[in-house]
Amino acid sequence: MRKSSAKRRSLRWALLRSAPFLLGIAVVASTLAAAQLAVTQRAKVELADYTVVLLEHAQDVARAGVDGLNKALLIDAAPCGDEDLAELRLIAFHSRYIKDVGRLSNGQLICTAIWGRLPTPVKLVAPNRLVRGYSLWRSVAAPGDGRIKVDLASYGNAIVTTAPTAFERMAVPMDGGGALVVTRDGRHRFQSFGAVQEMSLGTNGALTPSAGHVATRACSSEFDICVVAQTASGSLWNEPSWTVTSILALALAGGAGSGALLKVFQGRREALDLMLTRAIRHGDIDLVYQPLRRLSDRQMIGVEVLARWRTLTGSDVSPDTFVPMAEHLKLGTELAKVVVAKSLDEIGWRLRCGDGFYASINLSAQDILSIGLRQFLLAQTKIYGVSASAIVLELTERSTASQQLLIEALRELEQAGFRVYLDDFGTGYSNFAYLADLPLAGLKMDRRLTRAAGTHSPASHAVEAICAMAKALKLPLVAEGVETEQQAIAMCRLVPDAVGQGWLLGKPCKAGALPAGEKFEGRHL
Repeated sequence: MRKSSAKRRSLRWALLRSAPFLLGIAVVASTLAAAQLAVTQRAKVELADYTVVLLEHAQDVARAGVDGLNKALLIDAAPCGDEDLAELRLIAFHSRYIKDVGRLSNGQLICTAIWGRLPTPVKLVAPNRLVRGYSLWRSVAAPGDGRIKVDLASYGNAIVTTAPTAFERMAVPMDGGGALVVTRDGRHRFQSFGAVQEMSLGTNGALTPSAGHVATRACSSEFDICVVAQTASGSLWNEPSWTVTSILALALAGGAGSGALLKVFQGRREALDLMLTRAIRHGDIDLVYQPLRRLSDRQMIGVEVLARWRTLTGSDVSPDTFVPMAEHLKLGTELAKVVVAKSLDEIGWRLRCGDGFYASINLSAQDILSIGLRQFLLAQTKIYGVSASAIVLELTERSTASQQLLIEALRELEQAGFRVYLDDFGTGYSNFAYLADLPLAGLKMDRRLTRAAGTHSPASHAVEAICAMAKALKLPLVAEGVETEQQAIAMCRLVPDAVGQGWLLGKPCKAGALPAGEKFEGRHL
C-alpha cells in the first residue's frame, strides 16, 4: 500500500511539474489550429470573390454574343450582299467581345464580316452544345486559316466568333488553382483557367475538390453559365516567416491565439496602407522617366513618367501593387497629383524648350473625371510655365462607367491643350468602340502586340491592321515594349513616324540621368 501510494504521489507530482509544459503545448496546438482555419477560410473567401468576378465577366461576354446575333438577325438586306456585310462589320466594330459576324446557309458558313463572301462555303462540324435554339462550338478551326482556333455561337442564319482576347485579362486562381466556365450541367466548357486537369465535375455540374483544396461554384440567373473553381486550401507554414514566428510567440506567451492571428494577418497590410498613405500625402513617391523615341531616326521626343515607391523599411513595392492599393484607399487621384507636380518640377525645364518634347502621364478614368485633378493640371502647368501641349495623358482605365461624363471631361482637357492617348490599345476594352466615342489624340499599342511585330505570328495581322487604322485616322502611334531591333524595324516599316518605348530604346532612369536628346545608339545604354 505504501508503495502504491508513493507511486500515485509521484505520478501526481510529475503531472504537476509538467502541467505548464502541457498547457503550453495545448495553447500552441489550439492557436495553430485556429491559424490554419483562418488561412483556409481566407482561401475560401478569396476564391468566392474570384468566382463572382469571373462569372460577371462571362455574362458580359455572353450578352455581347446574344446582342450581336440579334442585331444580325434584324438586318433587312440580302444575306451576304454588300449592304448586309457592311452592317455585319458595324456590329463587329462596336462590340468588345465579338471578333467576327457571319451568315449560315444549310449548316454552311457562306460569308463573314472579316472574310467577306467565301468562294467556297465552309461546312461546320456538329456543334458541341444546343441551348434554347443556340448552337455553340468550342475551339474549332477558323474559316480561312485552320491554324486559328475560335469559339462560335449561332442562332438562325447568324453566327458570331468570340474574340480570342475576351477573357485575356482574367487572372488564374491563386496557389495553383483552376477555374472552368461551363454550362449548368457541366457538359460544355466555354473557358478554362489554370490547373484544370484534376478538376472533376459531377453529372449535376458540381465540383468535388481535390485533396487539400477548397472549391466554389456560382451560376448565372440569366444564362446557362456557371463558374466552378478550386484552389489550394493553404498552409500556415507557407505564410511569411515573420507571421508564423509571431503566432508561435503569442501562443507560447499565452496570448489569445485567434484574435492575435487576425491582427497578425491584418497587420502587414495595415502597416503598408499607413506607409503608402503617408508617402502620398508627404510626396514621398519617386519618379523615373523612360525615353520615347521616334523609330525612324531614334530621336528622343519625350518620356513616360513612371512612379516608384520604397517603404520606410527600404523595400521596393511594385506599381502593380501600390497603385491599386492607393485606389483602394481612395488616394488614386492624390497619387496622380503627386506624379504631375513632381514630374513638372523635375523635368519642367525640358518641357519648356518648345521643341515638341513631351511628358506622358498615366491617369485612370476616375482621375480624369475628377474636377479637382483637371483644375490641378491647369494650375500646375501655369505654375511651372509648361504648355499643356507638352503633356500627354495616357488613359489607362478600361471601365465604360459614366462614359458620357468621361467624354465631356476629355473634351475639356482637349480644349485646354492637353493630348489624351489610349493606353494598351488592341487588348481588353481598348477597341474600336473607344475610337468612335472618345476624343483621342493618339494610341499606345500594347506590348503584347508589339512583340508580334515582324514575326509570322497570327497576332502580327492585328498589328498591321492597327497600324493601318492609325495611319488612316491620322492618329500618332506609340509602340510599347520595343525590345528588339527586329520589332523596331517592323514597326517603322508599318508606321514611318511611329514612336517607340522599351528597353531597346532606353531604360527608365532618374531625371538627372536622362539623355540630352541625342539620337539613340545602343552603346549609350
